[in-house]
Amino acid sequence: MIKLLFMSGSSRVGSANWRLVGAAAELAKRRYGDRIETTIVNLGELEIPPFDPAQADGEALPAAVAALRAEVAGCDAMFMSSDEYSGTYSALFRNSAAWLTQDIDGSGNLLEDKPVALCGVVLGGVGGLRGHPALHQFLVELGAEVHSQKLDLGTAASPFAPDGGLLPKVKRQLTGGALGSLVPETA
Repeated sequence: MIKLLFMSGSSRVGSANWRLVGAAAELAKRRYGDRIETTIVNLGELEIPPFDPAQADGEALPAAVAALRAEVAGCDAMFMSSDEYSGTYSALFRNSAAWLTQDIDGSGNLLEDKPVALCGVVLGGVGGLRGHPALHQFLVELGAEVHSQKLDLGTAASPFAPDGGLLPKVKRQLTGGALGSLVPETA
């Protein structure tokens, strides 16, 4: 059984990348069936306090931080998507990464050697195209094994069908790319 964690780094609940994470988790369940177990974490729904090295050194961890660390420690691989904020990734993810990569409970850097499929979607202008490379590099610097994928929407304005599910071409791209890179690696 492969444990996949699907994480949205978006601070805006309901954003395109937030929705992409949920749709990708559903696609993975349908595609890989009994071989995987999925969990979804939307950072925008957690109450993660600003990283404080003093609190991380000996004090009890905030409940949201302890829960996030447990999810990341317990997964074999991650699928992540994040909106762009001023040409880079969200401050929410940056803060969460500080809590995940510091050895605050004896389990070390939880992103070290963790396979992470990073996927982004653009709904207008350049959207996540500027933030995606910055997040890719940041994850590499944190020690993750990053597999990046940008979705090619062609003439479609969105990766989502009218029913809220993913377009067929997006499903093919994900299973042949980001999702497909996670399942064989962790099998």
